[in-house]
Formats: sequence, C-alpha cells, structure tokens
Amino acid sequence: MIRALFAFIIITLFSPALAKDISHQDALAWLQRMGEALRNLNYDGTFVYQHGSQLSAMRIIHGVTANGERERLISLTGAPREVIKNNDKVLCILPDTRSVIVEKAGQSKPGFPHILPQQIDKISDVYRFQLGRSGRISGRAAQQILILPRDEYRYSYHIWIDNQTGMLLKADLRNNNHVIEQFMFTSLEFPQQFDDSLFTPNVSQQEFSSYRYEQRIVEGPRGTGQDNWEVQALPKGFALIGHQNKYQNKQSNPLHQLVYSDGLSTVSVFIEALSGRQKAMQGAKAMGAVNSYSTELNGLQITAVGEVPEATVRMISESVRYKEASK
Repeated sequence: MIRALFAFIIITLFSPALAKDISHQDALAWLQRMGEALRNLNYDGTFVYQHGSQLSAMRIIHGVTANGERERLISLTGAPREVIKNNDKVLCILPDTRSVIVEKAGQSKPGFPHILPQQIDKISDVYRFQLGRSGRISGRAAQQILILPRDEYRYSYHIWIDNQTGMLLKADLRNNNHVIEQFMFTSLEFPQQFDDSLFTPNVSQQEFSSYRYEQRIVEGPRGTGQDNWEVQALPKGFALIGHQNKYQNKQSNPLHQLVYSDGLSTVSVFIEALSGRQKAMQGAKAMGAVNSYSTELNGLQITAVGEVPEATVRMISESVRYKEASK
C-alpha cells in the first residue's frame, strides 16, 4: 500500500498536465509582477527599440510620488523629441518643428511597449503562457516568459523580466520564430527619488507653437451610424471594443472606425467613401510588425490595420459588411 501511494504521488507530481498548469500559473504571476513594477517603481534607463528595419535608442525616466506618476521619454537617435507625462497630461515636444502637442494620456507610450492586458487571465483561450529559460539581460538575472498564440492569427511574445525587481528588461514580438520587433534595456537604474529637473525638457518652449490635441466627433445624419457596420469573420477571441464616426463637417462623408481586440492584439478597421476619381487601395502592406489589408466594397475603401499577421487583417477586411437598419 505504501509503495502504491508513493508511486501515485510521483506520477501525479510529474504528470505533464500538472506541470503545464503550474507553468501557466507561474507565468501569469510573473506578468502581473511586471505590470506592477512598470507602474510603481522609480527607474531611469536607456533602451533600444527595433521596429522593422528601423532602430532607435531612447531614455526613459519614471517616478512615482504622493502626487502621482511622472515620466519622461527622450529620443537619443533620429529627430529630437521628448514626451513628458504628468499623471493624465502629456506633452510631446518636437524641437525640429518647434512645436508642442498637449494631449491626455493614452494607453500606449511611443517606443515603449505596453504588452500586458488588464485582464490577462481572460485571454487563455487564444494564448498559452509558459515559463521560458533563465538568463541575463544587461547584466541582470532574468526570467523568460512566453506568450504563445493558439492559432496563426496573432503573434507570440517572448518577455524577459528582472528577477530582483520584476521590471521588464526585454521583449521580442515574433511571427513563428522570426523576430519582427524588439525592445531591450541596455542600462537601467532604480533611484530612491528624482530631482525635479529630470522631468524638465531640455529646450525652452517659449518660442514654440503649441497645439492641443482633442479628438472631435461631429454627429452626422441619421442612418449612418457605426452600428450598421459589422465584421462577419473574426478570428477566435476578437471582439468589438470601440467604434466611432468622424466628420470634418456635417456635409462631409464620415470616416467609420471599428476597433477589435483579443485582449492583447488590436485591429482597427477604417471605412471611407471614395471621392471623384480616387482610386481604391488594394492588397496587403507591411511595416515591421504592423500589417494592413485594403479592399473596395461598393465604392467604399475598407482598410484593416494592426500589429497582427497578414492573414488576420485580410480575413477582417474582406468580411466587412453593411447591415440595413431594422425598421
């Protein structure tokens, strides 16, 4: 009896199903820890960002105080630019055009990947989470986490997280085994506090033109609502998360935008009437990890674009249809 019980324990502990479940839960715990580190730690680092054939270097300074969250992103290569965030206010400073753009904080940061969904446990139907190998990134011990798609309609993510702090150190976006986008810190420090001067731009803004970006939507005539547009073929897990009509004025044709997401990847669909002799765009285009697919439907230009494989935007673009409003 004792021998049988011991054999049962050994088989149970080392069964593939249980090991897989443990790996899944451990991977989720690492990702949740990373999300907290990105939001709550003070850090000052330099990272490189490869997107397609473009390679850029940037510095990020992130601080948390009793007054909230501050962040400064500085371009170290190419055209000079800075992005300064103070809670929900964002300043984009473009010295080469002598302009400053003021807007509210969005979900993404230019050149700094935010790959963690808010409800990561709810995307397990379309992604698998696994512990990868241990290693070192920029001289720091790190744990690799794999986010792997269950089908061909989304990319995989290979993420390295700092053992000590939980900070994101490196992230690869991959299509099969091909790296199509990469982010990696080359230096990283965790100061206890920052001097306020580190969140002050290097240039004076007094002679710059200032622009306040506010998305404005003008209501159009009845019967043109975005609810009448639908995508009839979606990869599993994708759902509509946003839609709107944009008008330059009340007499203009609307630009319809539908936004679909699987909780990690996002695809936008744009629908616009062709005017005059305007020729419709057709087929696929790619820029790094971003793919788009355009087609024409009854004099309308339809384009689906997102950081997903070509097969995904093709499926979505070709299945856009207009449904007549019920009487």
